[in-house]
This record gives sequence, structure tokens and C-alpha cells, in this order.
Amino acid sequence: MKKIYKGLIALAAVFLLTIFGGARLLEVLITYPGSPYYVDFKDPDPLYETEAEIHTLENGNFVIGLNERNIEYHSLEELPPELIDAFIAIEDNRFYRHRGYDIKGIARAFWVNLTHREVRQGGSTITQQLARNLFLGHDQTLTRKILEFSLAVQIEDRFTKDEIMEMYLNQVYFGNGNWGVEQAAQDYFDKPATELDLTESSMIAGLVQAPSYYAPVTSWEPAANRQKIVLKRMVELELITEREAREALFNEEIIINFPRDILNLALEKLNVDKCSEHQRPNYYSV
Repeated sequence: MKKIYKGLIALAAVFLLTIFGGARLLEVLITYPGSPYYVDFKDPDPLYETEAEIHTLENGNFVIGLNERNIEYHSLEELPPELIDAFIAIEDNRFYRHRGYDIKGIARAFWVNLTHREVRQGGSTITQQLARNLFLGHDQTLTRKILEFSLAVQIEDRFTKDEIMEMYLNQVYFGNGNWGVEQAAQDYFDKPATELDLTESSMIAGLVQAPSYYAPVTSWEPAANRQKIVLKRMVELELITEREAREALFNEEIIINFPRDILNLALEKLNVDKCSEHQRPNYYSV
């Protein structure tokens, strides 16, 4: 209960500061180089206890990554458009219009959580989620929310929207021990992320909110219900048609027909998953 109300207090504080104090003023106050919440990515403050570094890709682009986790890194151009649209629809539909924080999203989350007297929505943008996963962890404290806000703005200043989306998709946690869309695609659908269709993309996008709970190989009904929500949001945002949404709905037989070794591996990972879900991932971008 204490954690719930700490989360409400944190959301309320950020809400009041952004709405009544002015979002731009708050942004300036906490992101200037002398601020205790400022991060120089070349020399991260020990406060964050992170090994995050900026890596240079072969194409000359920069990405933020954590060392010691080897993944197959995909550029945004390699990934299916419907996968990107699915994440935008369910996680941050104003992603290409905000500066790392979304006042409307914060206000909506504040109202929903206040009326239900519990944390049901976080109000975090994709950029804030990236900052949290790379640098902060998941403690619901006021300090962490301010740090998340500050880091999101600084990430937006340094990287393009497409670069941020690319980093996010390549390192976000999908449950079952999977970090990044490639691991998730291989584990859940036995195919590379570059070949995901709308059915699979909408299923994967729905996992991020609660990865262990929605993992399709172990929690079929919650995963299917979540996928319906993703498709509904995509229709509402006119990213797909109602017919495309109906055709993309998963059926249980597809899950049952997964290769047996994938199902066995999922069961073996359950105990590890409970421990790892709240740990920050490490990955090395190649």
C-alpha cells in the first residue's frame, strides 16, 4: 500500500510541476549542467549506478547501451512498420510529437490513478521508459520520477525520434528472459523480428506493460486479451482497419503448435524470470 501511494505522490508532484509551474521551466531547472539531475552520458554520475555508455554503430550512428549483453541489434528500417505502429498505439501514441514527456499522458494517468486510488497508469513515454530501463530501475519515488523526466529530455536532445525508438525496441524487456524484439521474436514465434506480421507484432507490443504476466507461451488468455487491446488502439488511431484487426487476432492453436523446445524453455525460465524482470538489462550494440 505504501508503494502505491508513493507512486501516486510521485505522479502528482510531476503533474503539478508541469501543469502549474510550466513544463519548459521544469525542464530547464532539472536539465542544466549544474543540476543534480543532469547526466553527462560520457561520464555518468555514480548516483545512477549504471554502466550505460554510448556506442558507435557501423553506420556511424550512436546508441545508448549497457555492456555485457550480446543481442542482434536491428535498425528501425529493418523492423516491420506494423511492429513500430503497435508500440506507438499501446505505449505512447504521441511519441513523435512530444519532447520526452507528455503532459496529456501525465494528466490522464494522474486522474485515472486518483479516481481508482491505485497506480493503474504510469504516464511514462517511450523515452522515459528507455531512460528508466537504462539508468534507473523501477522504484516509485519522487526522486526517480524527476530523474526519469530529466533523462528523457536529455535523450531527446541528443537523439532523433527514430534513434530513440530503435534503442527502445532493441533493449526493452519482453518476459521469459527476453531483452529486445529479436530475442522475443525468436523465443515466442521462432522467427526473426524482421519477419513479424501484424498478428505477432501486436502480441509482442502488448507484453511490455507486464512481461511475465502476458508472456504468450505461459499465459495464453491474458496475452490474447492484451493483443485485442493493442489492435483496438491501432484501429482507433487509424493505423490499421477494423478488417485488418479482425484478421490479425491470434487463435490458441498457433500457440499450441509452437515447437516443443520453446515451450520447455519457457517453463525452465519461469523461476529466472521472477528475479530478472526488475533488474536493468545489459546489452552491447553491435
